[in-house]
Amino acid sequence: MKETENKWIDDTMESLQGIRRASASSDLFDRAMQRSMRIKARVVNMSAAQVWSAAACVVVLLVANLFMCLDYSHLGKKQRTDKEMFINEYFTSSEGPQI
Repeated sequence: MKETENKWIDDTMESLQGIRRASASSDLFDRAMQRSMRIKARVVNMSAAQVWSAAACVVVLLVANLFMCLDYSHLGKKQRTDKEMFINEYFTSSEGPQI
């Protein structure tokens, strides 16, 4: 088992002999730069409804993020015991024992 594994490793290492690093043509960068200069940026017109919708989505995400940060920081201040965390995780207030 170990011998076949070592042989496989040796065969793999021998197959890498004579390998050369790939090289790009000397003018590849220049051609890429020329192509990027030819492409012109275009302005996309958006209706007022689309702009307001995007703005509303951003506001909703920011407010949700703020609430989550505040809630998370509030929970971090209260140290809970293992028993309390177990009860809160597996039982709702109506199903489980009250603390």
